[in-house]
Amino acid sequence: MKLIIVFVTMTTDICEIVLSGGGTNAIAIVGSLQALYEKNVFNSIERWIGSSAGAIIALFMVIGYTPQSLYHLLLNIDYSNLNDANCDSVLSFFDTMGMIDGNRIMQIIRLALTKKGFTEDTTFCELFSQTKKELVIAGYNLTKGITESFSSSKTPYMKVLIACRISISIPLLFTPVMYNGDMFIDGCIIEHAPIQFAIQKDKTLVIQCITQVSDNERTGASTSHRSPIPTDAPSFFALVHSRVFNTLQKKCLH
Repeated sequence: MKLIIVFVTMTTDICEIVLSGGGTNAIAIVGSLQALYEKNVFNSIERWIGSSAGAIIALFMVIGYTPQSLYHLLLNIDYSNLNDANCDSVLSFFDTMGMIDGNRIMQIIRLALTKKGFTEDTTFCELFSQTKKELVIAGYNLTKGITESFSSSKTPYMKVLIACRISISIPLLFTPVMYNGDMFIDGCIIEHAPIQFAIQKDKTLVIQCITQVSDNERTGASTSHRSPIPTDAPSFFALVHSRVFNTLQKKCLH
């Protein structure tokens, strides 16, 4: 059994909200947002910052969805249909460095944008112009080995959907994204909640979703919850980096 814990770091005069990753458990973040929404906290929010699932939730908040409408949307998604891996994608894993291209998840985000009057080509600059709220999405640059942010101030002409695709690029599962010559993956891999991109940290609310396993699972009675990502982060990134550069070299030769 899993216990989903949501940590809310509260402050007064909130103008920024940081949302962590959480995968399918991120629905717990939406529950926290609903409580804040009922307290009219959203009226003063100028910037939404997120990584991984938190980035997608942040986008939905910026374009006008309420936590309650997003909650119902998440409940009605058939998550079993989001996995578009097949035999070909598994066999080509070491060339693509991922088994899922994410098209089905991105289609849901595209529909969400169009329902609120935006297009799939909407840039960060256009999003800010229409909403007067800044969306900041974190992604990890594998080529340079740093976490970067995408926003109207940093990447004004970048399509929001590209940043969203980067935010769901969980290593080994989803194929990474090439952008401006660099390769990107989910920013949550390095920092669960991208607090570093908050400008006014004394006026920032941070919501983190953490999944805690039961004692039986922790002692080994069940190993189904264990992450396929090694706990030795340096070894993991050394492996990913080697695959990235090998693939880039192959592509350059062709």
